[in-house]
Amino acid sequence: MRSAEPQPPKPLSSQISVPKQPTGLRLIAPTLQTNINTQAGRITQEISDRQSAVTAEQGRATGAEALLQENIDSEATSRASADTAEQTARIASDATLQSNIDSEAALRASADTTLEGKIDAQKARIDAILNLSTEELNQFHEIVTAYTNADSSLQNLITNLTTEFTALKAVVDNLAPPPSDP
Repeated sequence: MRSAEPQPPKPLSSQISVPKQPTGLRLIAPTLQTNINTQAGRITQEISDRQSAVTAEQGRATGAEALLQENIDSEATSRASADTAEQTARIASDATLQSNIDSEAALRASADTTLEGKIDAQKARIDAILNLSTEELNQFHEIVTAYTNADSSLQNLITNLTTEFTALKAVVDNLAPPPSDP
């Protein structure tokens, strides 16, 4: 069965039949019929206007929904592209960062090896110095104490010799006065 397009309703005036009335009513009947026909026309026009408004709104809504869907699809495509670009950039940056970390780790390991070699060399020098000394001078504290004591003894010796020299000079000067200037 085919469904047919809805037909606008027939004017009420064509559906209403006015029975024959008594004479007094015959005078009112034409006015009443005119009023009924006027209202039926208004109702018919209102139905037509509402159907047109519904059709117009349906067209507007369909167009708006299509535009919204187009905007949503465009935004989804843009976001997917931006996400892919961001992911690609992050992957590249992560690779660069990892490369820098690996390079820095290799440089640090190399520098640590170099420093360890220098530390070992200095330790060997210190051990050699300590091995040359007697048992009581095999620590830095003991070496510093021995140096301080030797320095103090040397200072006392210099002071004593200076005092003796001054005394001897005085004796020599008394025995033979210095020559006078001409």
